[in-house]
Amino acid sequence: MANINKHILTISIALGSILIASPNGQADMLFHKIDGLPGARIQRIELSAARADFIAVASENTLYVNTPDSNGFQKALVLKDEQISDLFITHAEHPAIYLAGTRNAYFIEGAANRIYSARSDELIQCIAEHTGRLFIGTSDGLYSSDSKILNWQPVSGLRNDSIHSILSAGMDLYIAADSGVYSYRPETGPKRIFVTRSTGTDDGLIPQRMIVDAMTPSRLWLATNRGIYRSDNRGETWEHFSAGSTDQSDTYCIAQFALDENHLYVVNESGLYKMNVSDKQSTSLYAGLSSSNINWVEINDTGALYVACDQGLFTQQKVADRQQASDIAMPELMQGEPTIHEVQESAMRYNSVHPDKTEAWRKRLKYRALLPKLSVDYDKTIGSSFTSSGYYYAEGPNDWGISLTWDMGELIWNSYEDDIDNRTKLTTQLRMDILDEINRLYFERLRLKHEIAVARTDGEDVTLRELRLYELTATIDGYTGGLYSCVQ
Repeated sequence: MANINKHILTISIALGSILIASPNGQADMLFHKIDGLPGARIQRIELSAARADFIAVASENTLYVNTPDSNGFQKALVLKDEQISDLFITHAEHPAIYLAGTRNAYFIEGAANRIYSARSDELIQCIAEHTGRLFIGTSDGLYSSDSKILNWQPVSGLRNDSIHSILSAGMDLYIAADSGVYSYRPETGPKRIFVTRSTGTDDGLIPQRMIVDAMTPSRLWLATNRGIYRSDNRGETWEHFSAGSTDQSDTYCIAQFALDENHLYVVNESGLYKMNVSDKQSTSLYAGLSSSNINWVEINDTGALYVACDQGLFTQQKVADRQQASDIAMPELMQGEPTIHEVQESAMRYNSVHPDKTEAWRKRLKYRALLPKLSVDYDKTIGSSFTSSGYYYAEGPNDWGISLTWDMGELIWNSYEDDIDNRTKLTTQLRMDILDEINRLYFERLRLKHEIAVARTDGEDVTLRELRLYELTATIDGYTGGLYSCVQ
């Protein structure tokens, strides 16, 4: 086994035994990063229904495609002056891609051809195909055209409505808009099945994305900025679905494995969750993910998860597929390692977000009221007169003055306290973001140390894990000002 650092040489235990006993649902699922997307902040994933080896992912403005003929992901399109908002893969034997940028929509089959351009006062937000027609949702309505003869027309009943997502399911097209959710058929037009009432503020209910239950087609799941809603009768009635951490969170993606009716995979502002539909419990999934900023999740035909986040593209690995050791003691894994508390302390102090800093601000502010304002003034008197015999002037003495002033009201209330309150709120948010990343990096590093230590043979897989370990160590050093470099 390769020599990574002195911490690895002392390891003779495996974290796998701990994972097996884990009560939080992480035992059966780990994620590993997919190579070939360096530095990409993946925001969207699309899997081909016709070809399991055809995958498209999108960052902010770049489309990457993995095809049977390519050696990993390749850049297929880079947008200029616009961002990617949505995409889908056709169901043909030789798949093509429809992609929505914020300004233009494209058809990609080898080369990219522009098929739609938005007005200057609207943004394209989603794109879909349904019964031989293309649909594009914008910030100002829904548009439709024959997929072969492009002739875009606004859809009556959904003009001047911001369209967030479009889902094609059987004979129905489901549209999530500001005003609610609609089911659409060409012969009947849009029918509203979920109503939202705007409050005139940013905290109103916003439908964002919907799926049809894989095992029960009459059941609909709706992701909103206030959690998840469920309908068991094709949208006739709805109920808010409470399941632990997904209750009221801003939820923007739902996925379901076609052969599992009991679980949903949910992406919200807090991360990725596996939600049990039966007992209404949710479990956070994070093992192996190096970021809590999850953007998307998809599931292929075998049940494997693909996760898009700010650190790239990740896929699922089963713990059962890994080599594990069983007679393990946790202290051996931690030998030579700083504790998580030490790493957190170093990160907070190095990034100037430690709570002691704001507390010192408040203490200094109290003493400020006891100190007077010091003023120094200087006067010099000069007199002059005019007479018939000439001009005369006289110079008086130099007058110096010093004054001390106290504002006794500042002993009770100081206007600078508002500034400190605002700075404290910003510092607290930044501190929580840093600690969240530090926690994930720290424990992913421990998992990698375990995997390298118990690997029975050297090889490419071990080498890749070692490189990832170096990467995690360097990242933590960046957050802490070189803590790991100091302890080695």
